[in-house]
Amino acid sequence: MNNAQNNDSTVILGEFIKNTRLDEIKSYNKTSNYKPNNNQINNSTLDEFLSSKSAVFIKSYGPGYLSSISLRGGNAQQTSVVWNGFVINSPLNGICDLSTIPNSFVDEIDLLSGNSASLWGNGGISGAIHLSNNYKFNDSLKIRIGSSIGSFSNVKNYFNIKKGFKNWHTSFRFFHNKNENNFSILNPITNDTKRQTNSSIYQLSLMNENYFQLGSNSFLKIIGIYQSFKRKIPPTLDEQFSFAKQDDNIARIFSDLKIIRNKNSLNIKSTFFNTINNYYNTTSSIESHNPSTSFLNEIDFKNKSLENHQFSASLMNTYCFSNGNNYANKITQNRWAATLMYNWRSKNEKWTQSFNTRQILNNNEFTPLTFSYGFNWQAFKQVSIYGNIGKLYRLPTINDLYWNPGGNINLQPENGYSNDIGLIASFNLKNIEIVFEPTLFNRNINNWIIWYPNGSFWSPQNMLSVWSRGIETATSFDFNLKNNLQFNMHFNSTYVLSTNEQAYHPKDQSVGKQLIYTPYYVFNLDFSLIHKNVAFRFTHSYNGYRFTSSDNLNLLEAFNVANLQLDYQTKINKHPINIFYKLNNVFNENYQVVLNRPMPLINHEIGINLTINK
Repeated sequence: MNNAQNNDSTVILGEFIKNTRLDEIKSYNKTSNYKPNNNQINNSTLDEFLSSKSAVFIKSYGPGYLSSISLRGGNAQQTSVVWNGFVINSPLNGICDLSTIPNSFVDEIDLLSGNSASLWGNGGISGAIHLSNNYKFNDSLKIRIGSSIGSFSNVKNYFNIKKGFKNWHTSFRFFHNKNENNFSILNPITNDTKRQTNSSIYQLSLMNENYFQLGSNSFLKIIGIYQSFKRKIPPTLDEQFSFAKQDDNIARIFSDLKIIRNKNSLNIKSTFFNTINNYYNTTSSIESHNPSTSFLNEIDFKNKSLENHQFSASLMNTYCFSNGNNYANKITQNRWAATLMYNWRSKNEKWTQSFNTRQILNNNEFTPLTFSYGFNWQAFKQVSIYGNIGKLYRLPTINDLYWNPGGNINLQPENGYSNDIGLIASFNLKNIEIVFEPTLFNRNINNWIIWYPNGSFWSPQNMLSVWSRGIETATSFDFNLKNNLQFNMHFNSTYVLSTNEQAYHPKDQSVGKQLIYTPYYVFNLDFSLIHKNVAFRFTHSYNGYRFTSSDNLNLLEAFNVANLQLDYQTKINKHPINIFYKLNNVFNENYQVVLNRPMPLINHEIGINLTINK
């Protein structure tokens, strides 16, 4: 192969590597992109970051405890969390705990609202969180070190190191979080104040990344992650004490091989997940041991030989098993899925369209075919219009079917349709960039699965027919003023009306009522003012009231949470140093996200980040 051919192959390889499944469809969906920078990553996890940067509802049980996301009135099982192309939601309960993902382990975050089930399989009918990591060959040694201390004996440390060689890029990431969480809580009923007890958390996360260019036409990625969590679970406001605790261990290995030839690519993925969840509660004599092991394998073929056309097809297998003591027998699940995708772009690039479909074979039974269609039209130089429509389908989780006691093997899959339409208007004036993005959405889901009291235990039922509709808006103002002064202001808002449309029994009072833990309004403001080496940052989040009963007779009050952060940038021997001070819950709001689970009042954090470039 001559040098010209080799260079062309390398360029094509790079195009295929960068062109992910997300890149192919993000122009048809409401997508928000975030790139956490050095002063934002060491002192937060993914749940904290998203709650301060976006208008989504994060259902949090407290700092360091279970946190899940709600998109467009959906629940956590209906949102896929995709890390480097692999869905990492638990195969047991279908949830991904966002508090377990350090921001220092992620280089880029894409928040996709709307149906993605036909792309990443079961789940994702409300949206997806796509996490990715970056690499660079022939790159110098880079080291990032950060540490912070805060209220309630909170200590966080992270360490990142990476180096790019000619055909190899490697990195190692470390994150440690320890928090006593013994903050003062105010009982809104009795007005008594006390310290939270049995509330400490410990988190340890390790990650190793390796990227290999095996030649002019092949690329290999291998990522390993290990995490350990020890969390004591405090009493609720109506409990006197608690001795409950939960220990989790997570191991993940991703491998991804890409091979190209001319305008064709073959992508072979393989993943191993192992999770051990142990829950103990001596008060109620509960000892729950729930391990799970999953193997995911995928072959993806992509063809770009025709100008303005792209075809792709994939075949994937997911096999998982669990022998936890909450199942009567060892549980196995074997699932195959085939996906077809077609993308078209007009010659003048004003029109793009995408059609994809997915067929699942679950334990030797075919599910209904799912599909989605999306378009993007560049109507004017500054304005583009996008929209999509799709069929929804979500299978019950392992816990839904087999949990003992309560599992229901007669559950039907959730199914329905969704559609949305939006526009992006961007204007570049002198030193000012303005972007406005409103999106209207509509979704109907039948056989909605909900856990409901059934005597002495809870059991899942296909109880609801849910109609979700609403509007999302995103507005940003970015100013580059004189004298090295930068001014940035971002507004995000969501209005969701998500109601049950079908009576489960004659006395059902949930018809026409808002779903529990689904606020009508969520609003977020992100403001920053930067002058030379000093930055002032202010975030404000508003979450509307949430009903805690299906008849909408009981609710949690709305709450406002504002955070202030001051950053100072300097250098030591040309190595950047960031010193920051953060004041959380500035207005000292006494609030609960989940009933009887109080959140911290005003608290602070101070830290330092060091970047070494060699």
